[in-house]
Amino acid sequence: MDSTTTTSQCFRFMDLPPEVRKEIYDYFVAVPKNDAGFGEEVVAIAGVGEESYDCFLPMQRVDVGFVEELAAISKTRRSLLNVSHQINAEWSPTFFRTTTIIVHGPRSEYLGGNDRRITTGRALSFEKAFLKSASASILSNIRRLCYDASIHGRFESVSYQRVTTVNFPNLRQFARILDRYRTDLSSLQDVELYARWQIWHGGNRDLRPWGLSNAAAADVWARASEGGLWEEIEQLLVRRNRRAALTGWSVVRKVNICHFRCPFPSQMLCVHVHFSKRHPGHGAGESVADPGIVINSLTLKNAHQLHQGGEVSVAHG
Repeated sequence: MDSTTTTSQCFRFMDLPPEVRKEIYDYFVAVPKNDAGFGEEVVAIAGVGEESYDCFLPMQRVDVGFVEELAAISKTRRSLLNVSHQINAEWSPTFFRTTTIIVHGPRSEYLGGNDRRITTGRALSFEKAFLKSASASILSNIRRLCYDASIHGRFESVSYQRVTTVNFPNLRQFARILDRYRTDLSSLQDVELYARWQIWHGGNRDLRPWGLSNAAAADVWARASEGGLWEEIEQLLVRRNRRAALTGWSVVRKVNICHFRCPFPSQMLCVHVHFSKRHPGHGAGESVADPGIVINSLTLKNAHQLHQGGEVSVAHG
C-alpha cells in the first residue's frame, strides 16, 4: 500500500457524525479503576485542589452512594479538555455535568525533617483561579460542588471535649461566593460541605468510642459546631427571609465515625451538610433536627475492606 492510498483512507475525528463523536465522548465519562478495583468518581480540578490524604488508610465510603479513597489519588478521570479547541467545546459540557468539583480551603502542611509549618492555598482561590476564568458554558453545566472545610495538618491527640478542626471563616467565604455566582451556576443540583479530623486514643482517658445512636451523632455534631456555627453557614445558604444561593433546597446533616482498630487506635470523624435542589412544589428547605450517623470499623490488616456497623435513618421530610 503506497502513501497515497494510506492518506486517502485517513479521516479526521471531527469529520465523524456528531452522534458518533457523542458516543466516543461518553466513553471518557467513566472513571478508570484504581488498584483496589474501585472507581474514583470524585475528581478535583487541577489548580483548584486535589483530593489527597496521605495519612489515611484507603476505605470505601458507602453512605453517600459513591466510592472515595482516603489516600493520595494517583489516577483521575481521563479528560479531553486539552486535546483541541474544537474537542474542548464539545466535551466540556459533558465533563462538567458529570464531575464533582472538590474545593479546599487553605491547608497547613509541615515541611519534611523539621517542624516548620507552611500554609498552602487561599480562601478565594476557587473564585479567582476558576470561576472568574471559566466560560459561561462551563459554569452553567456544573452540577455538583463539594467544599472540604477540614483544617489539614499534623494530627495530634485532642481531648474529647475540644474539637477545633473546622475552617468556619472559609465556609462563610464559600457561601458568599455561591451567592455571587448563583445565576451563573444555573444547573447546580448538589452542594456538600464537610470536615473531617482524626483523634488518636493514646493515653487520652477522656476519649471513649461513640456508639451507634442518634444521640452520638448529635454529640459529635455539637462538638464540631462550636456553638452553632454549622447552623449559621446553613442559614447563609438557604435563609428564607431573603434570596440566598440555595434558597428552597433540602438540607441533610450526617456524621461519619470510623473506628481504626490497630496498635494505636484512633477515630476518624466527619461531619457533612448536604444540600440538594428540590423540584418545584416540594417546599422550602429545612435542616433536620439531628444528624444521621454511620458507624464504620476498619482494621490495618484489611484496610481495603470496610465493615459497616449499622446506619441510622436520615430521612428528611
